[in-house]
Amino acid sequence: MYILTVSQGYQSALESPGLGGGHGFLTYALVEKGLKTRDAAVAGQVELRHWLDFATQLVPQLQLASMQEAQKQGRGFAVVDG
Repeated sequence: MYILTVSQGYQSALESPGLGGGHGFLTYALVEKGLKTRDAAVAGQVELRHWLDFATQLVPQLQLASMQEAQKQGRGFAVVDG
């Protein structure tokens, strides 16, 4: 059994208008990048474990890029623990 979440139960899973389609970061990584572009494929096959690992690595990169873009546009953001 695999369980993959983008946030804890007390956190919000964020969406980014830049991703298109109203996707959150995890859905975008899994579906748009992992399956539709086949970026998660190995030797032409998308294997479950590799697909999930692919998303696990891509989501933080997408989040960082989104925060950097917001900062360039002068929009503030805060990360609050708890």
